[in-house]
Amino acid sequence: GLSPVMIPNPFLLLASKRLHRFFHFQLSALSNDSCQPFLSLNLSVTQLSGSIIQFSVIEYAGGIETENNGAVRLEASTPYIDQSVIRQNGADGIHVWDQEGSVRVTNSEISGNASDDFMGADGIYIRGKGLVVLADNLISDNSGIGVNFPFSQRTEDVHDITIENNMITRNSMGGIYVSAKGAATISRNTVIENIAPLNGGGIYAWEGTIGDLVIEESIVANNSVTNSSSGNGGGIVASGGHIIDNTVLSNSSASDCGGIYAMRDTEVTRNTVKGNQAVKKGGGVCLIDGATAVRNTVADNQAGTNGGGIFVGVVNFAGGSVINNIVTNNAAAQGSGGGVYFCRVCRPVLTDNDICVNVANQGNAFYNANPSGAEDINAENNYWGSTDLGTIETQIWHFIDDSALGIVDYEPIRTAPVSSNADVCELSTPTPTLILTLTSTATSIATSSVLPTATPTPTPTPTSIDTSAPKNTSAISPTSTPDPTLTSTPTASSTNTLTPTHTPSNGFEPNNTCEQANPIAPDGAIQSTRFT
Repeated sequence: GLSPVMIPNPFLLLASKRLHRFFHFQLSALSNDSCQPFLSLNLSVTQLSGSIIQFSVIEYAGGIETENNGAVRLEASTPYIDQSVIRQNGADGIHVWDQEGSVRVTNSEISGNASDDFMGADGIYIRGKGLVVLADNLISDNSGIGVNFPFSQRTEDVHDITIENNMITRNSMGGIYVSAKGAATISRNTVIENIAPLNGGGIYAWEGTIGDLVIEESIVANNSVTNSSSGNGGGIVASGGHIIDNTVLSNSSASDCGGIYAMRDTEVTRNTVKGNQAVKKGGGVCLIDGATAVRNTVADNQAGTNGGGIFVGVVNFAGGSVINNIVTNNAAAQGSGGGVYFCRVCRPVLTDNDICVNVANQGNAFYNANPSGAEDINAENNYWGSTDLGTIETQIWHFIDDSALGIVDYEPIRTAPVSSNADVCELSTPTPTLILTLTSTATSIATSSVLPTATPTPTPTPTSIDTSAPKNTSAISPTSTPDPTLTSTPTASSTNTLTPTHTPSNGFEPNNTCEQANPIAPDGAIQSTRFT
């Protein structure tokens, strides 16, 4: 229409289960001399004008056959959606296409939407250009992706995205997917118990050609990737940008990279990555094509083959650095590099780290797969859990152990932990009990209760997340080796307990070759090339 619309308060749009229609907004309003959406937000995203859906319930809609289907369909239209429930619909909860202005969804529940389409029904789907703010929502139990910003071939489709302080849980095709061009800030969210068939069970984000990507201060826990041949990143997949100050717990991948898969110039900084599992490579963190890891705590992670804590690999080019991290109590159950694994063409700097009490068949602390004759690996000034050079040598697998491998230069050593925690290398023995298969339902992933009940509050107040590493002071010898009789047990359970520190206030009750990690294309597709 040509005038703003305010959906009455309260408003109930309850389409019959038999009709399954939809709520369709087209271009909201036109000025005399231009064709612009009516909704207007200022830079602080305060509502200035436009159509509003507020205090409404929309359910049992979206079931007819139509292109761009959704219960709420926004075609070049940008109403403000606040404190509403959009649930149990037969298509995407909110579907926006050809966006031209600003979209804002706050304090709402988008849950239980499902369709017969093989990709399911997303909670929120947005394609187009402009400002998007998704804040303080519960987005759960949708048969597709929780929040989906798909890749667009149109050069004009550039977003400025903020996804903040949401609870995103139990979605069947992944929690958050951002492959759109433009800037994206994913901040202070709780992303738990989501499943993705391919990449990024919790968060998949590919930095656009315009703008920065930031994933920060979020809890990403108990998410999984189920594809055993080409899946990556049970918790987070990111290419470019910054992964900073997150807590990444108990995520799993049926293939590679249980916690974080970081590619290209991604900076992985000050995260706690704990209790994650990968059936193949990279239990905690995978650094691919020059990604860096600085000041992270990587503990209690497990990989079925190589790189229990950190796996460094390459698809197109090498580079990167591993600096000032705590890497402890990780295991590579049936492979190499319990703490850190470098691939055969990977030579990042490895310095100022605490690397201790890790377990693997070869190289409890560090495995260097670079070939003999290659440039020495710079692994100076690390603390290895001991000041005895003979003991340290037993923890590093390189030319001394296999003349086909290159040399690791690990002297000088540090004689005390880099971390201010003096007990950092006195943790419990890693016990490799890896998952070998993953179930297809998110509710079976966790053994502990991690889902809070959303508390109705009129004004949401985000709280900071404690990213400090849990402390365990039981000591073991740094020369521990895995039990050769160990048999991995198929299970997707986790023994870590997570208590999220914030909930969205939406006012509603929530119903030995160097194999590389799988490359991912910008559109999310798996590339077929594998490098050795």
